[in-house]
Amino acid sequence: MSLKSDITLNAAAFDPANTSPSTLKLNESLIAQGKAGPKWWEVGAAKYREMRWNNQTPLPRPPTIESGKNGTLPSREKDREIPYRMFLPEAQGGKTEGDGQAKGIFMHIHGGGWTLMTEHFQDSYLKFLADNSGLAVVSVGYRLAPEDPFPKGPEDCYDAAEFLVEKGREKFGGELVMLGGEVRLIYPPTSPSQVKDTNGRLTANDRSPQAPTSPSSQPSTSSSTTPHTASKP
Repeated sequence: MSLKSDITLNAAAFDPANTSPSTLKLNESLIAQGKAGPKWWEVGAAKYREMRWNNQTPLPRPPTIESGKNGTLPSREKDREIPYRMFLPEAQGGKTEGDGQAKGIFMHIHGGGWTLMTEHFQDSYLKFLADNSGLAVVSVGYRLAPEDPFPKGPEDCYDAAEFLVEKGREKFGGELVMLGGEVRLIYPPTSPSQVKDTNGRLTANDRSPQAPTSPSSQPSTSSSTTPHTASKP
């Protein structure tokens, strides 16, 4: 018996010949903007993060929304904590599920190839997710390369997930129900049900992700990726 997908894609929509003039113009503008100003691989990742936050790069500094809250989560290392940026759902004209009470937690892992960006760089997106999902959206401020090379960043994400599985309801008012983000993962995606072993803890293998073994599995550090300021703007 043949199976038919319930997803239908229009191939013509992906034909470059059908790209609208307005989209072509936008693409050209973005390409030109990307060629202007300093490149992060020329000035260094840490310097570029600082410049981006100070509005010294072609791409403007992202807006900061006052309802976002900063905090920290415990890490596996003594006397060191992991920063986060969090948004709770807010009601908007009674049309969203947000009312300030979280139905659960979405743990967000920001993009940037484990090198650029920060949990502070996507407030508008995080707020949109919170307001339209009814979840508390917690963006993890994991450590960045090259200052903190692999596996430091992924370890922070695992530690944050472990804490949210065990103490999420106590701290944020709901269970961890979703993990996601824009980062290119170099280990298998993990659902909340897979975070814990039979004893309720992350396994030793889970807590020590393996380094990539092929160029195709290397995390992306594309010049088009938005940069990061090391956890704190």
